[in-house]
Amino acid sequence: MPPKVIGPKRALSIELLLFFAYCFFSASWMVGSIVTTDMAQEFGVYTIPSSVNNAISAAKILGNFVAAWILLKLGPKRTVSLSCLLICAVVVGAFSTSFPAFILTRFLLGFGGAILMICMTPYVVYCFEPKQQPIFIGLNNAGPNTGNLIALLSVTAVRGWLGSWRSVILFYGIFSGRIAGFFRGDGSEKGGSGFFKRILGGLNFV
Repeated sequence: MPPKVIGPKRALSIELLLFFAYCFFSASWMVGSIVTTDMAQEFGVYTIPSSVNNAISAAKILGNFVAAWILLKLGPKRTVSLSCLLICAVVVGAFSTSFPAFILTRFLLGFGGAILMICMTPYVVYCFEPKQQPIFIGLNNAGPNTGNLIALLSVTAVRGWLGSWRSVILFYGIFSGRIAGFFRGDGSEKGGSGFFKRILGGLNFV
């Protein structure tokens, strides 16, 4: 790993992007669980199978096994980009035409979240001094509960405003899509705004 070249402002900006990426993954999963009954009834599934929860569990296990390999093959920035794109499968789930298709999007959502979580600690180690690392590792660990809290506090109002379960899922997925856009187009490669190009250039540390 090369010497650290990231200033404190850029390091904090990277950390916040990663934190909110995981927050909205957790929020999307929580919201998906809340509206599962409505979704199942629309598809004519009146007894919700355990496959819905099993899909996310299997994806997390698979993600943990392959995340390190993906990180070595793609590098940190592209790995995070991939994980954010997989999390955006929640947007595709809003347009699912069958129950199995919806479960597939849940699997991809969980897979992306698992990869993202595995990648977060290396960023903290690279971006921050040893005495700061426990603080930001703890912050990252709070990401899932923060996302769940966001979902629980807002989903009732969002459901009342938008109505259908598809619109609700899409609403939360849009936030993940915007964050994925930062990582896809605003790094050190060509294109993207100068602000995020400067920030996310620091992700290319291996």
